[in-house]
Amino acid sequence: MANKFKAGDKVVLKTGSPLMTVKGHAESHTSNGNIAIIDRYECIWSDGKKAQQAVFVEDILKMVEAAK
Repeated sequence: MANKFKAGDKVVLKTGSPLMTVKGHAESHTSNGNIAIIDRYECIWSDGKKAQQAVFVEDILKMVEAAK
């Protein structure tokens, strides 16, 4: 399975959201260390007052096209 997004990509939720930046794959913390969760991404954005972050499943995110 190819990664749909990479760190630094600009995304929004398919249902609408603020512009978010992909921080990277979400990780699961195990006794053997951190393991990347391939279909989940940690995203960051600003709510106008402070930075927010959350993990989203790949299927609900869409890439925002860069302005030309």
